[in-house]
Amino acid sequence: MSAGRIAGIVFCWLLGTGLTLTHVLDISHAALLAGVLTGLILAWPVETADAPRLPDQPFRSRPGARRDLSYLSWSVFTSDGLISAPARDRLDRLADEAHCPELPPRAGPAQVRACLTAIELKGPTP
Repeated sequence: MSAGRIAGIVFCWLLGTGLTLTHVLDISHAALLAGVLTGLILAWPVETADAPRLPDQPFRSRPGARRDLSYLSWSVFTSDGLISAPARDRLDRLADEAHCPELPPRAGPAQVRACLTAIELKGPTP
């Protein structure tokens, strides 16, 4: 038995004795209180088992993952609202495949949306 449990049991019986001497409880109720507290101290588990833990997920980096999507979304337009060079190159290649007109030199979001709509409507030719 650990020293902490022994100290707890001694405290319970000293508490019962003190409550009896100060006439707060009679002897039978003080003994009952000390006995119940002693039983709780003895029955309480010493150490609780650790909660079961799921294994860590393996780290996988796939093309098109969150980082790539974030890079794509932030790299389409520059800070001045015009299409960036990598996005323009990709859109020009898509327009060439679908035989659509190219973007104007300083294309904004409306022109890009119109070009993408035209590419989607025509689709690639075999």
